[in-house]
Amino acid sequence: MIKSNILKLCIIFALLFSLLCGCWSDTGSNDNMKPSPSVEPTNNTDSTPIQELQTIEPKNTENPIISATHTSFSPVNTPSEVKADGNIQLVMDKNTAAKGEIIKVELTVKNIPNLAAYQVNIKYDPSVLQAVNPDTGMPLANDESPKDGDILVNSSYGLIPINNHSIEEGILNFSKSYINYNKYKSDGKSEHSGVLAIIGFKVLEEKSTAIAFEDADFMSGAISGTFLFDWDGNKLTNYTVAQPSQIN
Repeated sequence: MIKSNILKLCIIFALLFSLLCGCWSDTGSNDNMKPSPSVEPTNNTDSTPIQELQTIEPKNTENPIISATHTSFSPVNTPSEVKADGNIQLVMDKNTAAKGEIIKVELTVKNIPNLAAYQVNIKYDPSVLQAVNPDTGMPLANDESPKDGDILVNSSYGLIPINNHSIEEGILNFSKSYINYNKYKSDGKSEHSGVLAIIGFKVLEEKSTAIAFEDADFMSGAISGTFLFDWDGNKLTNYTVAQPSQIN
């Protein structure tokens, strides 16, 4: 499955890109370089560059998967307690809405140090709710990104958004990653709390339902349908996934 490794490849690419950028900045301009005397190779040659290349791949062994093969969904959803430590959650602007109204849902994180990439799998009942742009009310397409939030949006570090929803099945599966991890890390401005994305859900039928993070076979190793990565490419695990309350 080619798509099964897309997010992991993006993270590896980001680490490679950062390493190369570091090499370029250290080398300087060729026009200002003077030829240096040749040096005979010795057995004491520094092997540090080779060691660096060997440690580029992220430490996580699970493969975040972007393709969609979906599991069944129950509208019964028990809200999770939001703890003071790191967490990811879906925050609704209201949990009671009439037919035709739009519920705005924010995908938020809190106290996730050095966040650089994420992937989530969100399930809802498409016969009751329709995923839409929260501003225009236009239906979301299978390859369309949700509205940006206020973190992981800095174009200075480059961005790779990936969307592979299955709207007809009530699945939103999307991810985003910075590209230039080296610049992000060297700037020292860790993004750890805020809104990752904003989604609208138009009420098609006024009945009890739920929107929830959901595990799936195609996201092996995920925590309740979520992956979070830091600026070293490490998969984070020390956080809580908080589910929202029922709608109507």
